[in-house]
Amino acid sequence: MALLAVDVALVSAAFRNPFRQPATAPVTGAAATVTGTVPGSAGGTSTPAATSSTPAATGFSGSGSMVGVVPIDSARAWRFVQGACPGGGASLAHTDNGGRTWEDVPIPFGAISRVQVTDAAKVVVVGTEGAGCRETALRSTDTGQTWASGGALALWYRSLATPTAVVNSNGRAGTPCGNGKALSVSALSATSAAVLCESGKVVETADGGGNWVEVSRGLSALAVDARVEASKLAALVAYVADGCSGVQVASIAAGATTKLGCVDLGGRSNDGLLTHVALSVEGNAGWLIVDGDTYTSDDGGKTWSTP
Repeated sequence: MALLAVDVALVSAAFRNPFRQPATAPVTGAAATVTGTVPGSAGGTSTPAATSSTPAATGFSGSGSMVGVVPIDSARAWRFVQGACPGGGASLAHTDNGGRTWEDVPIPFGAISRVQVTDAAKVVVVGTEGAGCRETALRSTDTGQTWASGGALALWYRSLATPTAVVNSNGRAGTPCGNGKALSVSALSATSAAVLCESGKVVETADGGGNWVEVSRGLSALAVDARVEASKLAALVAYVADGCSGVQVASIAAGATTKLGCVDLGGRSNDGLLTHVALSVEGNAGWLIVDGDTYTSDDGGKTWSTP
C-alpha cells in the first residue's frame, strides 16, 4: 500500500504557534484536547521549578516507558520519558550543547503524552498528574524555569488513560493499532499524523484519523517521526535491519523505503529496544535517543555520532 500523500502546502497551512494563538487553537505536533491549570497554582499563574544538570548518559532511563525527543536545532533539544498513568515515572530534560549534557527540568506531571516547541525557550507539555489520568497542558516561555496553564487545546495526542487510543485535533478518539497500544504519535497537521504501534508497525492518516494505512510493511519500527519530503508526507523510522549492527534509520515515502544511515550503538545489543528509542529530525539536524544515550546527525540522518 502506498504511503498516504499530503501536499506540503496543506501541511504548512495547518501549523499553529501555541504562543500566538488563543488557547483554543491547535498546537501542531503536540497533543491534547485538554483544559487545565498548573497543580498548586491558580488561573495559570507561573510556578517556578528548580533544575539540575546531568551528564548525557546518566540520570535518565527508559525503564520500558516510551522515550521521546523534540529537537529545536543541531544544538538544542528536549528529551522526555512518557511514564504511565497511573504509576508516574515521567521525566523531562533539555540540552543546549548537542546532547553532551542534559538539564533536568522538573514538571508536575507523572506522565507525559506530547512535547511541542516553537523556539529555544517556548515549550508546551501535555500530560497527567494524579490517578484521574486526565490530560492537561502546561506551557513555559523560559525553557521550563516556570510553568503556566496551557489552557484549552485541540491537538493530536496519545491517550494516557486508554493506551490503545489516539485523539485527533478535533477531540475524536480512534484506535489506529487495533487492540494494540499506540506508543507514540507524530503529527504534522490537523489531518496528518503517523503512529507507532506496540507491534512495531507504523500507520499513517491523511484525513484526521478516519482511515489509517500501514506503511512499514516488512520492518518492525522502534521509533517514527513524520516529516515532509519533496512536498509529500513521509515517515522517518528507526528499526533493526540486516547489515546494521545498531539501529537503521530510513525514510518511507510513496511506498518505498530508503535507507539513510546506520547508528552505531557502541557495542550495545539492538535486541529489545522497543520503547527505548526516540527519533526526530528538524531540517538536517537529526536526533536519536536510546535510553540515556544521545546520537546526532547533521546531514538529515545519513551519518550519526555521539556528542
